Amino acid sequence: MSKNIILIGAGGLGKEVFQWFNSDEKFKDNIIGFLDKANPDFSKYKIKPEYLGDEDSYRFDDNDYVVITISDIQIRKRIYSKLKNKAQFANLIHSRAIVSENVDIGSGNIICPNCIISNNVTIGDNNFININSSICHESVINNNIVISPYSLINGECFIDDEVFIGSHSTIFQNSRIGSKTSVEANTLVKGNIQSNTYICGVPGRVFPKK
Repeated sequence: MSKNIILIGAGGLGKEVFQWFNSDEKFKDNIIGFLDKANPDFSKYKIKPEYLGDEDSYRFDDNDYVVITISDIQIRKRIYSKLKNKAQFANLIHSRAIVSENVDIGSGNIICPNCIISNNVTIGDNNFININSSICHESVINNNIVISPYSLINGECFIDDEVFIGSHSTIFQNSRIGSKTSVEANTLVKGNIQSNTYICGVPGRVFPKK
């Protein structure tokens, strides 16, 4: 029996994810629609997925699997915590992503086209790894993390919970980023970064998070 895949979040990111994975032979017949707080407007798009209601009122079947297609980390975390004992979470790994056979991956993760996940990487739960990003050997990606397009996480790095990594950022080998840290786009990160901070620039400068 095939899985029914439901996307939670029908905003811009959700529509992108639908386009990418609905065009993937591995998923295109499985994505049955969106859950969202409001009925989304698809009039400007060629896609016509079904609106299924919201995650609070939808009655999940045993064959339903969900992923969260929202970039706001706190909203992602809240929805995942609310549904983890109510619904089954899928991992969406696009056919054009390269994922090593010895990657340890949790649940509710999305790995988009052209990403590379190398040897002995550990990925937790409810992470979004956007297009053309790379995670190198022995790195650990914890939970509720968003990695934006064209980001590079070099080998033996540790990214703690609820970290946002902006587009085109580079994390040097053996670096550690503490929880709830935001990395601005085009930032170069090296060393140990404390939790709850904001880092930007080349090289990255660290500021307290407001």
